Amino acid sequence: MNTNIGSSRSQLLLMFYYDGHFPWNVPLLLYYPSGIMYKVPFRYQTKWIPSNLQHLDAYPLREALIVLKFYSLEDPNKQQEYIPMRKVHITKCEIAGDYYYLYMKLGPMVRYSEGGLNQFSSIFIENLTGADRNFLVYETPPIREISFTTPSEESSEINSWLRMAKLFNSKFFPRMTSYESTAFLKLHSIYSAGNQQVLPKPIYKATGITFLTWLSSRIPVFRQKLVDFYLKNYHDNMWGYIFNIGEVYTIKLIQFFRPDPSSTYDLHDAQISIKSPTEALVPIKSSNNLIGHQDVLTFSFNVVRKIKSRSLSILNSSTTEPTYSIRGKKQVSELFIPDIDIPIRLKHSPRS
Repeated sequence: MNTNIGSSRSQLLLMFYYDGHFPWNVPLLLYYPSGIMYKVPFRYQTKWIPSNLQHLDAYPLREALIVLKFYSLEDPNKQQEYIPMRKVHITKCEIAGDYYYLYMKLGPMVRYSEGGLNQFSSIFIENLTGADRNFLVYETPPIREISFTTPSEESSEINSWLRMAKLFNSKFFPRMTSYESTAFLKLHSIYSAGNQQVLPKPIYKATGITFLTWLSSRIPVFRQKLVDFYLKNYHDNMWGYIFNIGEVYTIKLIQFFRPDPSSTYDLHDAQISIKSPTEALVPIKSSNNLIGHQDVLTFSFNVVRKIKSRSLSILNSSTTEPTYSIRGKKQVSELFIPDIDIPIRLKHSPRS
């Protein structure tokens, strides 16, 4: 067992392939704000994890960095490209047969400049020189050349998200043709009727975690105590949003679409909707038409009753088959808008 796992002297890297089976991870990883649970666990077969990291299940809340790379560049004669995306905390690791399932709470995004998606590749190539390319999980020294957004500074996270979205559907190397017709979304914020922002938190948790979560949002010194308490007492968790019955909530999304900056595009029947449990949430504004390359979209609903479910979610989705065309041309192409969940829990407030 590697005694350095989880120490500040090492950086854990979790990788996935753009040109493998999981390219959809990119729009999802860009969508969620910091502090929320990722939609699905990352799954790694034992053969993709080096022997010194075969004890990941013993280290919940282990910090890691999500990195995208290319299956087509695994040829030893080709130079791999690495695209770091954001930090995560591994909240739980389950082992089932020959697979590790890593559940993750999302952290801050990597700050990119206009220099292209491969601007950090040389750093990873240097750190992973001599590493076995068959592995998708690595441990390296801290990568100090990479900086991250500050989730508490709204403009910082939004600007980094927009820059990454532009780079992912640009024509610069490495070119990501899968995303050239993708409408990238970002969950900007959720507000209650009193204009109070709702922040992500553990939505199924022990009383002690409830109290420490409340304290940590007001007194920073309690943040580490929250982590320590969580490690000792609670490992089955879902981080999301808690809504009170009788309240009205507004969800704000940011959308970006630009398959080719040199052309002007018209969107046809491109619509994003919120699909929610109809017996619990009454929509006030449930859909928006995309009318430009960059929009701010709002959705609102009233919470009317509680549902007994540990997997309740709101889904952002397109209700039509959205298409777009280059202005002045007849050819019509399909616009991809990913379906994305927002994990929630409904509870009674003192007023309800």
